[in-house]
Amino acid sequence: MLRAFRDGGFDQVLWHIVALEAALGQKEVASTVNIARRAAALCADDGLCKKIRTYYDWRSDFVHGRQVREPELWEGDLREIRKATRKIIVRFMGLCQKNPNWGRAQVLKYLDGVADARRLPKR
Repeated sequence: MLRAFRDGGFDQVLWHIVALEAALGQKEVASTVNIARRAAALCADDGLCKKIRTYYDWRSDFVHGRQVREPELWEGDLREIRKATRKIIVRFMGLCQKNPNWGRAQVLKYLDGVADARRLPKR
């Protein structure tokens, strides 16, 4: 997370995605979808699903050598991803603090249950 704030340009997007994966991911099928669902459930913000999937698309385009959006458009996008990632990480830490006896699997299972109850998209 700190690396994301210190780096410049598009590298920030890559590091923010790493922070999201570290907090909400695990080795699983449809991990991008699950991370997006967990983030939306954690923050009670259904719109985060679409935003996080967009962030992953940007990262994917960059990593796979496809044309990335125009550089002058990045500042607003970078501000958006910084704000969203910060909110998600703070809420994640708060959830862990409120439930100190939970392991990682229990936290993610809880968030999956909240996402299911909110009927967040699974694809």
